[in-house]
Amino acid sequence: AFARSVLGARELDDPSPDALDANEAGQLAHDALRRLYRELFDAGGLAPGTHPDAAIARAKTLLPGALEQAAADARIRVRTREPGLWAAYLGLVETAIRDFLERDLRALLPTGVAGLETEQGVRVRVQIHGEVGLALEGRVDRIVRAPNGALRVGDYKTSRDFAKPVAPKRVMRGTSLQVPLYALAVATERNTHDVIGEALPVPLRPERDLDRDREAERSLELDEVETLALPVLNELCSLLALGLFPFWRDREECRFCAYTIACRREHGPSRERLASSDALASWLALRGGADA
Repeated sequence: AFARSVLGARELDDPSPDALDANEAGQLAHDALRRLYRELFDAGGLAPGTHPDAAIARAKTLLPGALEQAAADARIRVRTREPGLWAAYLGLVETAIRDFLERDLRALLPTGVAGLETEQGVRVRVQIHGEVGLALEGRVDRIVRAPNGALRVGDYKTSRDFAKPVAPKRVMRGTSLQVPLYALAVATERNTHDVIGEALPVPLRPERDLDRDREAERSLELDEVETLALPVLNELCSLLALGLFPFWRDREECRFCAYTIACRREHGPSRERLASSDALASWLALRGGADA
């Protein structure tokens, strides 16, 4: 009772082979895409002038090998006990990636890719307002450099919330900051303003997107990122300087957090201190009061 009610601990899930935890399923697709694009770029398959059909055909030929390598570190228990179901699951991921390749390579070509970085680590201090700075460290799924020098900072998304990562209202409220933070970090590190942050939809069930909503470009130019994200980041920095960390109402995010068990989110005194603080009141006002 103490572990469940006070610490918030829960039993570890034991998902079936075709329904891995969301973070595991996403990681498998991420790893396969990293290997695939790296091999495709190194072989000249993304060079300016390459016809999209040729690039897509080559990518699909390389995909099974990239997926097999990415799956090598996956759960041994699943692969050995239920090989048939595991094979079916890999087929599901392969279908999702094939669907993404058709969309993504046609967008990248024939303009072409002059530079490609995958799983690129960034560590930088971003100036917010005045002397206020925010130390950022992360790993970007993909950075594409166009022949004109423009950078596209992309993050693969295997969920069906295609617009969520770059939705202006969510960025302004501070609930979707991953892609904007990546764009700010890369722009600061590379000392360039020609940066676009983009969400790259790789839904695991593309056939369910009957309206083909996944085909729309989900991106923000750096000017938009600065306009939308800098005010809320400034507010966050002010709260952090006071030792306060605001919590989202939506608990869905907690399912993927490595610190759920140790988190003091539901600790009574912590909630009281947060509720009574002027800083939190200003934060709620910024996010729209009841919507927070």
